[in-house]
Amino acid sequence: MLLAGGEARTGKVERATQDAALAGAPTAGVSLHQPSDLDSVGRLLGRLGHQEVRLLEALRSGGWEMDADALAQALPDLPLEHTVDHINAHSLEWLGDTLIACEGDRCLLTDDFRDELEVLLARPPLEPEATGAADGLPAGWQEFAQQLDGCQLEALRAICEEADPSQAINRIAEANMTMPQFLIDSINQVALDTVGDIVIQPDSDPPAIEEEDLEMVRQVISEA
Repeated sequence: MLLAGGEARTGKVERATQDAALAGAPTAGVSLHQPSDLDSVGRLLGRLGHQEVRLLEALRSGGWEMDADALAQALPDLPLEHTVDHINAHSLEWLGDTLIACEGDRCLLTDDFRDELEVLLARPPLEPEATGAADGLPAGWQEFAQQLDGCQLEALRAICEEADPSQAINRIAEANMTMPQFLIDSINQVALDTVGDIVIQPDSDPPAIEEEDLEMVRQVISEA
């Protein structure tokens, strides 16, 4: 993901997997040094959504440290605190440590993974044909889309497209002999198993998609 107005970077996981063991032929402007955690960080990037990678891109452009005000200007639509928490939850799972620290009015990326992110974010995205992902979704979101069944997709579509999807959720649940909350919980369980976090806000009335996941969920629905 890029700064405001940019496009999501896709294919980072595949590129990391292909290149992690290479010792030569570096990308222009990137050191010959291949950081030791390149593959793990690449897999982490594949789990992040558009908003999260936009924040990492912004920090990279600012030398890995930026004032919160500067980030707010660069990414005016980004819920900063929530996005940082989401990234750190994933990085704890995949890297065993948090990735971003906010100290006072400054946000910084931990020193341990700057080299890996510099390599990965400097690379242009692979074309969809090269990654085998025609829809351009990150790996975790591809898996999420593949595991959803018809009624779950229908429920997600209703939540995304209707101001109050409650009646639609009730109808879908009844038609599939389940309870509305069970249907929502089943979608969140698929999300936990694939992208590492829920996508429907807990206890939301009416049901609503988590803000940072809305763009990815809409893409999943549009290409289903």
